[in-house]
Amino acid sequence: MLMTMVMQVLPELLRTSIEEKGGSVTGVVLGLIFSGGLFAYSLYNTIQDYTLCTQPVQAVCVDLERRRGSRGRATYSPVWEYEYNGQLIRARSSLSSNMGVPQVGSPKTLYVDPNDPYKFRAKVSGWILFDVIAGFFVVMILAIILL
Repeated sequence: MLMTMVMQVLPELLRTSIEEKGGSVTGVVLGLIFSGGLFAYSLYNTIQDYTLCTQPVQAVCVDLERRRGSRGRATYSPVWEYEYNGQLIRARSSLSSNMGVPQVGSPKTLYVDPNDPYKFRAKVSGWILFDVIAGFFVVMILAIILL
């Protein structure tokens, strides 16, 4: 029943492309469900961070922890230092990147969780949301083409 519905919904061109590549509609559907699940999980975590991390603090980047990224490239996780309720906090970002890495000594406004001041988030620009949505669609297209 599900396969019949999917076959009717998929345009003829995509269905033919999938069948020619030896893939199956079931594989595409499973790929889309998996991609959708990852997207939903990421969106849930982002919303949770925005809900919990509400108190702005002025932080200073005090260190950059070097990590090994994909393909052996170096990525960096900034270590931030800030004061919250009279306590000096030093916390490492859970994100690691080789682009847009702050310089040691540079200031930034972070938003901390009042119940766990070691948990924080930075202000996210609209471009990050665009990147997340674009990434979701790229995964869906790859699932359709490759499966």
